[in-house]
Amino acid sequence: MSAPDPSWLSDFMQAERLDAAFAEAFHILHRPLAERLVEAARAHGRPGFVAGLSGPQGAGKSTLVAVVARLLADQGLSVATLSLDDLYLTRAERQALAADVHPLLATRGPPGTHDVALGLSTLDGLAGAGRTALPRFDKASDDRAPREAWPLFDGPADVVLLEGWCLGARPQGPAALAAPPTPWSATRTRTAPGAASSTPLWPVPIATSSPGSTGWRC
Repeated sequence: MSAPDPSWLSDFMQAERLDAAFAEAFHILHRPLAERLVEAARAHGRPGFVAGLSGPQGAGKSTLVAVVARLLADQGLSVATLSLDDLYLTRAERQALAADVHPLLATRGPPGTHDVALGLSTLDGLAGAGRTALPRFDKASDDRAPREAWPLFDGPADVVLLEGWCLGARPQGPAALAAPPTPWSATRTRTAPGAASSTPLWPVPIATSSPGSTGWRC
């Protein structure tokens, strides 16, 4: 016999305008994932367990994170949430890269446009006691939000749910980049700072959600 739905699920679905089909997805995806993360976090044995939740745009990552966070909290775990989209370099930093490395780096998204150091320092802070400011990026202005607008999390966090579109991706080695992959890249072959060193930011289980998916994988 399956466990009853949490008391907050119906209100959550209404607030997020989710139809009845979401209840099925909850039992297939969200609850099993949360149960596995509870086990993994407790086996981890210390605060700061990071779970990377990866999927394409529009896959429902934010909804997945919100539901899983509630389920983990129901089990007595302290949960912080963070988005890869909030870890982009500032507009000025990307413009400098565009001028020095490649014009595409002016646009957020390509490897090298994330602030790896900011991400790692935030994860380190969430694993410890005290308050940690959670970065925020303002897509309307295409720039990082003022630090005073960043929410504060009282740590330590037992679990950090980090969602994004490319978590778990591995950088190519220098040998693979020896020859330009496309004609237009032949003019600029330098590697953007951080592009090959971002792997440590995503060191933990990756769960993939996509529209119509009937399961999940780590």
